[in-house]
Amino acid sequence: MGVFAIVAGLMVAHAPLPPYEEVSERELVGAIQATWGLDVAKATTLAKGAKLGGQLGGIHPAWLLSMAHFESRFNFGARGDCKDRRRKKTCKAFGLCQIHYHTGKSVLKGLTRQALLNPIINLAVAGLLYRRYIHKYGRRRAHVIYASGKRCPKCTTTPTFNKRYRLMKKVIRNIKGTK
Repeated sequence: MGVFAIVAGLMVAHAPLPPYEEVSERELVGAIQATWGLDVAKATTLAKGAKLGGQLGGIHPAWLLSMAHFESRFNFGARGDCKDRRRKKTCKAFGLCQIHYHTGKSVLKGLTRQALLNPIINLAVAGLLYRRYIHKYGRRRAHVIYASGKRCPKCTTTPTFNKRYRLMKKVIRNIKGTK
């Protein structure tokens, strides 16, 4: 019975992704520090990237921050989807938001793998990808497509969506607490 409830819970569509909301860089830095306890320099870099990505994608910066936290734990140099962990050249996903190089290049011409390791560029590309997916699939399915690609055409949510959404809500509360 318990397993059935978990599986049934995954099949229910989740809340739509939140639209962009203007937030000052100072408020974002304060919210990042309150949520994750990061130093000012790292929080400022994340705030700049999330704000830019949010503007480009029409999505709340807090969503991009919670997504980046789940994807890489804010490791600017993160590399994932590696065939051989010892050989970094075999990795497909790069940076904070674990963006695949060819996917990123489809929304930002001239993008390099090295550029994806820049946190501001990585969050901006994530915003551009979300804009594309929101336009094509709607706010409810955009995250599913971002997280799983077209591999799961009938999926309505992802296993970690609710955790990411709750974390985003916490960031938004912390933003409101810094005003």
